[in-house]
Amino acid sequence: MKQLYESMVSLLEQNENFAVATLFDKTGSAPRSDGAKMVVRADGSIVGTIGGGRLEAEAIGLAKEMIGARKTVVHSFNLTSKDAAGSDMICGGVGEILIDFIDAGDANNLKVYAEAADIVKRCKRGWLITILGKPANDGGISRQQCLVKPDRSLVVEVTCDPNLLEELIAGPAKITLHSEIFDDQRFLVEPLR
Repeated sequence: MKQLYESMVSLLEQNENFAVATLFDKTGSAPRSDGAKMVVRADGSIVGTIGGGRLEAEAIGLAKEMIGARKTVVHSFNLTSKDAAGSDMICGGVGEILIDFIDAGDANNLKVYAEAADIVKRCKRGWLITILGKPANDGGISRQQCLVKPDRSLVVEVTCDPNLLEELIAGPAKITLHSEIFDDQRFLVEPLR
């Protein structure tokens, strides 16, 4: 994970847009567990993995499209269908992949990922929270992102109830990736540790 966040910071410092693919809400068998991430550059090169194979290839293709379109999307996958069986895939799960367009021109992205890289490097903890709105007519979804530090301070302010952020990082949520829906917003909470 350290290399992944350091790569994100490096790309942002070089003013290069990219996408981050994150596997979540998985049930059944899939190549990797919830929270698996990979960075996808416009040329299709990657850092990290969400498990390889066809699922990863599809995610890379979609990420390249979203970089060009400057959009964030959630992509559902189903590895239990006849299509999966016909391609000799051994997995049998369903879930979603967040394909998150990261704009190098937005200084908040560098703030969030630099802090995430520092937390991972120093073996500290924090929570990366991505807030997704309803899908727009153009197929993309609105996105906000912040990082909650152990002292509960935020790296980048977001528009939501601060008490809700506290609930999202409490209890078992402190250690496991999860997503929740409140008031037409979807919150993807990723513990960093």
